[in-house]
Amino acid sequence: MDNVDKKKVWLIIALPILAAILLILAACGAKTTPTPVVKTVTVGCVGPFSGSAAAWGEGLKRGLTQFADEVNARGGIEVSDALYTIDIECFNGEFTSQGGVAAGNRLILEKGVQWVVGPITSPECLGWQQVAEPLKAISIIPVGCWGNGIISPEHPGTFRLGLSFREQGPVHAAWVQQNLPQVQTVAYVAPDNATGRDSTAQMRTAFEAAGLQTVDAQFYRPDAVDFYPILTRMLRLKPDLIYAIVMPDADQGLLWKQAWELDYQGAKMGSLVNLPEGLKASDGPQPWEGVYVLGGVPYCNPGASLPSELALCQTLKEKYGEEPSIYAFTGYAAMEIISKIWQAVGSVDDLQAAIDWWEANPNIETISGLQRLGGMSRYSIQRVTFGDIGAVVIQNGEVVPFFRGPAAYEP
Repeated sequence: MDNVDKKKVWLIIALPILAAILLILAACGAKTTPTPVVKTVTVGCVGPFSGSAAAWGEGLKRGLTQFADEVNARGGIEVSDALYTIDIECFNGEFTSQGGVAAGNRLILEKGVQWVVGPITSPECLGWQQVAEPLKAISIIPVGCWGNGIISPEHPGTFRLGLSFREQGPVHAAWVQQNLPQVQTVAYVAPDNATGRDSTAQMRTAFEAAGLQTVDAQFYRPDAVDFYPILTRMLRLKPDLIYAIVMPDADQGLLWKQAWELDYQGAKMGSLVNLPEGLKASDGPQPWEGVYVLGGVPYCNPGASLPSELALCQTLKEKYGEEPSIYAFTGYAAMEIISKIWQAVGSVDDLQAAIDWWEANPNIETISGLQRLGGMSRYSIQRVTFGDIGAVVIQNGEVVPFFRGPAAYEP
């Protein structure tokens, strides 16, 4: 075999080997992006899902579920090197301390849940904290749980979105003095539980400090079906203002209906989560006419709501066939805060790192604008967020806003 033939043979043998070597080297040098591991994190929710306040719990569930559905439709939320889908598991706290304990046992002890949005009411919170705080779960209250001692250094895992009557009371009293100068005497009606009694005491303190006299304070068993005895006694004292404190919308609707039937002509103030629930109980809009609600933000009003709130309002209306309650929005905002903390910390499990990060980074944007973590000056711990507050009046069965702005921040 001559030299030319030998070279051809070597080329035939060498070229495939060289090509294979080049492919191997190219593969080794190429940078590949690993596929993220997909995991699931469960977020609990606790609130009343039965009785006259059932709409509160259902509203919360709808807001949380909507957030989870949006995240899951994108394949999950990226936390460190994993994608997390979100599972929402709710428990009926029944507006009672026993219900709060049962929720803690179920969600934390049995299910291993570490993040919870809720509870909503003070009795639930007081029971919940007996289980949640020793086990160091993180609870974000989506407005509510205004009872004394719930926010405190003894409960470092409990946070609250929004302000209690302890913060709002002086603002309400000043507004009444300026806008309802005929009001000199006040009567209060509230549920006979920690929420009702503590919130009434907070508001009475603020009103009396402003010179507004308390003539009566009545506490009723939740799910009451008759307010005539309370109102008959109350109206004999001729109050200039009846203030319905933290009453479920259905209870409040019945109260205003029976006050209207007894020809009460004075001023009315109340709380509001879901007006349609209240209108059902009052058999129409007339008893609600002129009721002032201070502190709440209107979320579905083009004249007072943010574009992001209006978009969520429309989505939930189409999904459930009715206007969402305040708890749908505060629940959604709580999930925004939680997800941003997860991403910043790089973990869904490192709860102390999450608390440390939130305290060091108190300003978080949500669907309802900026939420600023504060409260140290009042509660000796940063556990309350300060966002927008508003004021509305009920006219012709509609919520008419007349104020919205940021709450005075307390660091």
